[in-house]
Parts: sequence; C-alpha cells; structure tokens
Amino acid sequence: MEKAFALVKVEADQKTDCVSYFLKGEANYWWESKKTLEGEGVVTWDRFTELFLEKYFPRYMKNQMEIKFLELKQRNLMVTDYEAKFTELARFVPEQVDTDEKRAKRFQQGLKLWIRSRVAVFELTTYTACKQKGHSSREFLSGKAEVIYFQYGRKGHIVKDCRGAAMATSIPRVLALPSALQQNQPRARTFNMTMKEVV
Repeated sequence: MEKAFALVKVEADQKTDCVSYFLKGEANYWWESKKTLEGEGVVTWDRFTELFLEKYFPRYMKNQMEIKFLELKQRNLMVTDYEAKFTELARFVPEQVDTDEKRAKRFQQGLKLWIRSRVAVFELTTYTACKQKGHSSREFLSGKAEVIYFQYGRKGHIVKDCRGAAMATSIPRVLALPSALQQNQPRARTFNMTMKEVV
C-alpha cells in the first residue's frame, strides 16, 4: 500500500479513507463496526494498520512466520530458491535483519555446511556479498563454472572427483615451453584405426 500511496502522493490524513474505500464484503463490515468503536474523528493510518493487522494477521501467525524464518535452512534448495524464501520470510522479523551485517550473518547460517564453510572464509559483512559467494560456491561445485585443473589442464575438473590425482601429482610437469621452442614445434596428425579397417 505504501508504494501506491507514494506513487499517487496520498497525504497521511487521507490514507485511511483511501484504503477503506476499497474494502469489500466482510472486510468492509469489519471496518464499519470498528470505526464506530474508535469514536468520532479521523482514524490515523498507523491506528488503522494496527487494527487491520490485529484482525487479519494476528500475533500467533506472526510468531509462526518468525519461527519459520529462524528455522530456515537451505537443505535441498538451490541457493537462488533459498534466497527467495529467506527474503520472503525476513519481512516478518525486521529486528533480525535490520542491518546489512545481521542479514548477511543470518543468511550465511542457513546455507548448507559445505557452502557456508566456503563463504565464512571471506568474513563477509554485507548481504549482497554473502549471497554472491553462496551462488558462486554452488556454481563451482555443480560444474557450471569453467574450472581448469592446474595439474593437467582439464576443464571442469574438480580435485575431489579426480581418479588420477595421485598419479598426476607424482609426475613432474613443465607448465610452459620456452617461446623459442614453441615456435618450432613439429605438427603431426594421428589417426586411430581398428584391425578390421587395416585389413
């Protein structure tokens, strides 16, 4: 509602009348009876909001949403889905996320352990940075990031998946040839043939 008020520039003393005009059915009946109980005079926007939330979003529901937020963990969600759920529930507990550092810390606590450990190393204090590192950690381990394993130059190769890592580490390797040798490298083509193709 506040966004709509800002857009059409509704004054503070007109907000209650503006919203009450759009109430229909049961909500309208509730407001008419509540307005008479409030007495003569204009009901302020703050008071209307308080009464409305008391009726349609009672304290027990707010408590349930707060518990959902505090128990929120990434589990089997992608980082993007976890972030969306985090943002959705964070609005019910503004005191838990009222600074960027608190928001980042809470977001990080809900990440999967292996992602959280990679993000924690950076000691991030902003929500945006924490979120980006969470995404990049997930992307790295899902194989979407283009990784070249330095030991023998395979793209997308991750050490934990390597069957030849032990063998590759025991073989000394020249990382680059001197430029003079690179220019005079012989070029050759090889073909694979089976015995049937030879005969």
